[in-house]
Amino acid sequence: MTRVSSAFYFLKRVGFAVLVLGGSISHIYAQDSLNITRLSEMRWRGWSSALAVQGSYAYVCLSDGGVQILDISDSTFPYETGVGYTEGYGYDIDVSGNYAYVAEGNENEYGGVRVFDVSDRTLPTEVGYFDIGSLVTNVTVFGNYAYIGANGVRIVDISNPSAPTEVGAFDPPSFGADKVRLRYPNAFVLGGGGGLGFTILDVSDPTDPVEIGTCPLPPSARDVVIDGDYAYVACYDSGLYVIDISDFTTPVIVGSYNTPGNTRRVAVHEGYAFVASDENGLRVIDVSDPSTPVEVDSIFDRGGIRAVIFVGDTMFVTGGFVGLQVLDATNARFPEEIGFFEVPHDAVCVTSDGSYAYVGDASQFLRVIDIRNPTLPRLVGSCNVGAIPFDIDIQGQWVYIPGDGLKIVDVSDPTAPEVVGTGSIPFVLGLTVREQLSYITYPGGLSIIDISIPSVPTVVGQWSNPGVHYDVAVQGNYAYVASYDEGLYVLDVSDPQSPEEIAHWNSPGNALRVAVSDDLALIACDTSGLRILDISNPTSPTEVGTVLGCGHVVDVYGNGTTVYILDEACGMRAFDISNPANPAEIGYYATPGSQWRLTVSGNLAVVASSRIFGIYDVSEVLPVPIPHQNSLPDKLVLLPPYPNPFNASVQIRFELSAAVRSRLDLFDVTGRETRVLLDDVLAPGYHSIPLDGTTLSSGPYFIRLTAGTESATTNVILVK
Repeated sequence: MTRVSSAFYFLKRVGFAVLVLGGSISHIYAQDSLNITRLSEMRWRGWSSALAVQGSYAYVCLSDGGVQILDISDSTFPYETGVGYTEGYGYDIDVSGNYAYVAEGNENEYGGVRVFDVSDRTLPTEVGYFDIGSLVTNVTVFGNYAYIGANGVRIVDISNPSAPTEVGAFDPPSFGADKVRLRYPNAFVLGGGGGLGFTILDVSDPTDPVEIGTCPLPPSARDVVIDGDYAYVACYDSGLYVIDISDFTTPVIVGSYNTPGNTRRVAVHEGYAFVASDENGLRVIDVSDPSTPVEVDSIFDRGGIRAVIFVGDTMFVTGGFVGLQVLDATNARFPEEIGFFEVPHDAVCVTSDGSYAYVGDASQFLRVIDIRNPTLPRLVGSCNVGAIPFDIDIQGQWVYIPGDGLKIVDVSDPTAPEVVGTGSIPFVLGLTVREQLSYITYPGGLSIIDISIPSVPTVVGQWSNPGVHYDVAVQGNYAYVASYDEGLYVLDVSDPQSPEEIAHWNSPGNALRVAVSDDLALIACDTSGLRILDISNPTSPTEVGTVLGCGHVVDVYGNGTTVYILDEACGMRAFDISNPANPAEIGYYATPGSQWRLTVSGNLAVVASSRIFGIYDVSEVLPVPIPHQNSLPDKLVLLPPYPNPFNASVQIRFELSAAVRSRLDLFDVTGRETRVLLDDVLAPGYHSIPLDGTTLSSGPYFIRLTAGTESATTNVILVK
């Protein structure tokens, strides 16, 4: 048995592969990515639950977990600078100095407060966590302490944000705490479901909070704000209550108003209470006479209002369908909108021209995003396209969107996209554009549309078939149609007026998307993975390779010998298909959310999912140049394996100076020979031999190449 003598130990730690050589430790890579780097991820989900403002930034608590940071230095044009995600649902947020504190939880499993370092507003980073073990609905920070509402009041020392430590608690026997507000040295606490209601505490000694006074309230109290001698309480199903707190020992309700809808938050400014009533918008209540609150107006009737706060005379409002709205409340009775950040809803499709990305979302809008600085994308324009778009393509100044017919959008001014033409075919699922023709698919067939006059798209040819046709790709005189239950149809479209079916390939799974790269058709087949077909003879497509997904493969993009797929379970993956019979994974990134679409432009991949719009650098997975393409080396050359570390497959690359018997041997960390990869006479020049690691254990391996009298050794690392 041949052995390689080397002291070599391999450790696997949470999220990282760690290599130990000669007593030194170096991190290899985070296991949720390989050779693909995130440049930016823009939040793409509509619901917010709370917000805080500090200086020139607004910090939005995301209902699906995390913190979104918006630059509001120009209040007329807020824009996103960064997002940090958490595991649980977000309920509340507060900011102090360079740290944001997010209250999160799941009613049945866990809850706590996550601490984010926000000194770099482009990259909020979690640095600490205080585990409550139950739902946390509120966090308020004052000085070195966080006051947390969770089955009572927990007081936590945050002088070291990375190691928050509980120092005091208030645990009344009959209620939890949904909200804690501070006006030092007092805390004002709203009860949860027990009905005790409103309690005032003395917290001058954080280690020993003392009850001063109480007042009964309905059990659904959700928010409280203190203004002068009054506390204003938002009760979920019974509206606004006003409590006189001039005597802390005997707080008493002096007025109320039953606002419509689900009342969540309240803010008070210049004699008016602004009540966030969810689907019923923002209600404006005159509280100049606290004993007789009177509703005088409502704002944002389109609903989804979850939170409202004031900074001076500026009002900030957030929620489900409004994003972040900024209003000038100098005249509190008639606040005037001066700026907004519109939050799109689930992204469905995406395309890009390199400078801008064009995203269709579930709210039936086309969104235009400036990606000229890919680390700081900005939403610059949008327009309603009248239906949920299922696909998208761009050519010049025109964006083509299927949905309820074909929509043609002029994007010559990215800040003001405009629908200029509409086709009449309903429920379009897929399209591609080539020169003056658009090819669209739908249940029942394919249509070819003349788009030479964008305002008047005209059908010139049709192919009828009873299947549900999800997608189409066109190359040369042929159209390749992905049919959900039936696989791939090949059409001769040399005469656009008479498309003719010339071949059919029956896929093993549901064909969702198709891309064409030279002589290969690439089909995303849902749970059956990626199917690679040889179409050098379009009349006889033949399967030559397969990539099995982690879950559902929902999209595919071909770029020469590199193919990218979107997998709902594990995100974006990149493969080298120079040998289509043995695709080699060369990169991946675990993109968050439910995956929908991806596109690649140059070194950038753009991904649209239910949760984010993401931009990723894929330069490291582009084809590797082959040395000595026009000459032979003067001796054996063993090139670096690619990719390395690897997840499933790696290419062992080398060059021979002459025809010679060559042998590739694989050894494990103990020096035991585990596999012979090659033993044959090879021609001079460049060679690439695949190593399939699917049956190997994670860890380091050595590879020795012997060619005649010459030999060379390298190593690879397999991480699963």
